[in-house]
Amino acid sequence: MMPPDALRRAVADAAQDMQAGRGRAETVQVAADAVRHLVSGCDIAAISVLTRDGLDNVVCSPESAGAPGHPEPGDGQTARSAVQVVDDLQYEIRQGPCHEAMTALATVHSPDMAAEARWDRWAATAVRELGMHSVVSHPLRSGGRVLGVLKVYGARTAAFTSDDIELVVTFAAHVSVAIASATQVEQLGDALDSRTLIGQATGLLMATYDLPPDAAFAALARSSQTTNTKLRDLAAEVVRTRRLPSA
Repeated sequence: MMPPDALRRAVADAAQDMQAGRGRAETVQVAADAVRHLVSGCDIAAISVLTRDGLDNVVCSPESAGAPGHPEPGDGQTARSAVQVVDDLQYEIRQGPCHEAMTALATVHSPDMAAEARWDRWAATAVRELGMHSVVSHPLRSGGRVLGVLKVYGARTAAFTSDDIELVVTFAAHVSVAIASATQVEQLGDALDSRTLIGQATGLLMATYDLPPDAAFAALARSSQTTNTKLRDLAAEVVRTRRLPSA
């Protein structure tokens, strides 16, 4: 591990980098890269983010490393695929460090996955697919909401010290804030885009059908209901075709 002063500076720099106004996907990638470099013993760093459809968007550091016959340094896409396989299995059979971290809202550590009795079915697959033997998982939370989970894997048994685990927990707090902020920015952007589209569609209906503003918006809303189409999507269609679908 780095000297304490250097580590504090590195964590602060990484936290600032994550808050650099990026979208959520890029923020998660920056966070995974930072964890990979900050935590000694870490060969694969990954983050799963909670979406409307469940946990998704597993992101591994592109410099993830693995044991012989497993994801090699720089083979980011292979590492992504392997982590996705073992993550999917966790939530399918409801056992594993990430599933436990999410449900118990606690840090979960296994120094030897090959000998792990808590998640015997999952651990055997994880060791085979990843070539990793140690793992630390910690939930990502902000404002009482669970955002996802941060996990680091090590190729060696007992790869992570108590200081490494403390660093994972500390850095997870920074990651949580960054993801929450990036998500809020994206949602605000989506809302502004929706308002712009709806305004454009209303204006087109006013011009096309010689309607006052209230009547044009009411026609748009009625068409949204009768066609079972989201108002934003219908507005985009009106902007594209310059007419209501039902007209």
